[in-house]
Amino acid sequence: MMFKSDKVNSTFDENLRCTVIKLPYKGKAHLLIVIPEKEGDYISLEDHLTTELVDSWLGNMKTRYCFDIHCP
Repeated sequence: MMFKSDKVNSTFDENLRCTVIKLPYKGKAHLLIVIPEKEGDYISLEDHLTTELVDSWLGNMKTRYCFDIHCP
């Protein structure tokens, strides 16, 4: 279980119906967390995962203040 109240970069993918959150690590590294809107939709996400998709998520990120991991 993870809980964080802070400013985070995130986006919502309308086509795949998932929220993508970018969390910083030390240095220039970061972690992308992909949360499907419907529980159990990870298989569908994996089928569409490409470098271009990840690049588009990163390009659409906006900084938001979130009270939990499920930011809009």
